[in-house]
Amino acid sequence: MPKTAKKKKNTTLIPLDCDKLGLVAGVFFATIVMALCFFYQGVTGLETAVRVAFTFAVAYVVTHVLVRVIRRTTLTEMAEARAKELEEKRARAVQEAAEAGEDVEAGEEVEEIPGEPE
Repeated sequence: MPKTAKKKKNTTLIPLDCDKLGLVAGVFFATIVMALCFFYQGVTGLETAVRVAFTFAVAYVVTHVLVRVIRRTTLTEMAEARAKELEEKRARAVQEAAEAGEDVEAGEEVEEIPGEPE
């Protein structure tokens, strides 16, 4: 049985939540610092608590900022690529309409071409 239409790729989108990832990173690194402080016998409880809190805060902020930068960069690039694809579709539709002898303006909406991925 011949396949006439192309199948769309199934892409899974994993939303990057800055707060959740920052919390996970903060807890992970704070746990490591806590384990290291308890391993060394010369560290007091108050000193351990301060180190753990500081480590958590730094890891949370760094992860939060990095995820925001990565997400913003990725979304900007995706928007630019999508705009470029749409412009190419419009130009192709105008060219095909001109070849067919139809009167089409460059600013008109372009219908999706069957069988082409978005």
